[in-house]
Amino acid sequence: MNNIFSKNEIRLLELITGSFSDNKTEKKAAGYDIKEVFSIALHHGILPVIYKKIKEEDLSGEEREILEASVKTTASDFFNLSMTARRITSLFKKEGINAVILKGASIARFYPVPESRRSKDIDILLADPENVKKAESVLIEAGFKRTEKEYNANHHEVWGTPDNHVLELHTILVEPFDDKGFNDYINKRYILREEDILHEKVLGIELPMLFDDRLAFHLLLHMMMDFYRHGFGLKLLCDWVAFWNRDVKEDQIKNFLSDVEKCGQKGFLSVVTSTCIRYLGLKRENGCTLNIDNDKIIYAGGTFCALADEKICEDFLYDIIDTERNGKPDDERMVAMKNTGFMALVKEFHHQTKLYYPKASKAIITLPVLYVIVFVRFLINNKRVRGGAKLSSIVKEADRRSRLLRRINETEG
Repeated sequence: MNNIFSKNEIRLLELITGSFSDNKTEKKAAGYDIKEVFSIALHHGILPVIYKKIKEEDLSGEEREILEASVKTTASDFFNLSMTARRITSLFKKEGINAVILKGASIARFYPVPESRRSKDIDILLADPENVKKAESVLIEAGFKRTEKEYNANHHEVWGTPDNHVLELHTILVEPFDDKGFNDYINKRYILREEDILHEKVLGIELPMLFDDRLAFHLLLHMMMDFYRHGFGLKLLCDWVAFWNRDVKEDQIKNFLSDVEKCGQKGFLSVVTSTCIRYLGLKRENGCTLNIDNDKIIYAGGTFCALADEKICEDFLYDIIDTERNGKPDDERMVAMKNTGFMALVKEFHHQTKLYYPKASKAIITLPVLYVIVFVRFLINNKRVRGGAKLSSIVKEADRRSRLLRRINETEG
């Protein structure tokens, strides 16, 4: 492995790999500091995932207390959130509203220990966005309270549950990208019929979920959107490993790959999957869904995607680790853009204006005022969240991440 990674980061990747693998012969990096390894895992929210492996390390008494508390809290949250999700979807169903849960238990069921996957809130997608007003009435009647009315009003609503959890009620799958054709395809694909919803039990709790083809596509889109913003942490890569470290049916894979092809995201798929195979324990043994054949990642039905170059995987993974190195994105982090330079920044600024003000921005005459409002909002957030990081540093970091994104998109899928 290239020295782009520290010994501590290499050890953490080994612990993740060991947690997803049945291989008894474990590599062990030399010269790492377990305190630093522990700290990185804590900030990325994956201590419960690597519990069995990291508890064998020479941890301090305080670290062991934190580890045990993290495992118990994560397991408790898993059951509480899953039970609340079942209650909400059942209430919706009684009123003729179909919905599915996103992330949470729907992906946790693939982990070696399902309750080890940390969740902070409940994400529910309405099968038909036209039912949003009806769903709001159901939630209000059940004692839920709307907590945010402004943020991403064209994507999801944020509600507080009676037991102090957070519910994100999604009307569309992901926040709109800066590509109308892409957005239209996604929104059409995720208007779900009754037969498009899978009902499955997770540790005894039955929940409505997406079938594998749409679930895999959602996981990929979720990573893409988070990467475009500030980046995402190791937990989402662990989700990808957990999902594919199992037998996925051939027809579901073909449907998923068709979605990826139509949306032009084969490069992103290649880099994510190759990174997980190279560094995070995505299995390559015979009998598993994905295997390697020379420069290709294959499955029973043919080619899944190209095996991405090791250098792009390293740079991508370094960005992922760096995202949550200190428990939050670096102060200078900003969105990654498809292109670089001043016009790319202008285009992204316009896109953000449309996201914040989807209705008002349709009128050209209002745009100058909205630009000013969004820019002032950016300055306020920069002061509050980033501590007033220099604008030049933020732009420079955005340019670096945009160059990485361009390399990913140029990767042969």
